[in-house]
Amino acid sequence: MNCNSKINVIDLIDQHSLVTREAATLLISKILKHTCCDKIELSFEGVTFISRSFADQFHKAKIDLCENKQIELIVLSENDVYEMLKAVSKTQKEYVRDYQVIPKLSFTNRRSLINYLESL
Repeated sequence: MNCNSKINVIDLIDQHSLVTREAATLLISKILKHTCCDKIELSFEGVTFISRSFADQFHKAKIDLCENKQIELIVLSENDVYEMLKAVSKTQKEYVRDYQVIPKLSFTNRRSLINYLESL
């Protein structure tokens, strides 16, 4: 749906201090349930504190959410909410971890394990 929606964080999660990753995940899930609009103005009016862990999780979840919706953060001046979100956004790096699949080995008895280790 092509529309605009203004959402106040306090109205969704009724907390003035946002300190956990779970609170960030809860906020994003409530945003998704609250509106089907494409553009969302998210107001932090009344929020007095956010922790680094909340900001980190919120930033990651917001990136995923922004694939389908445009989110604009408004009223961020209270008690360094803006500064924390800005600081965390600078530490986020998008990269793909390179990994190698390690095979799981199992041995039926001690002797087969010893034979395997000796073969290395």
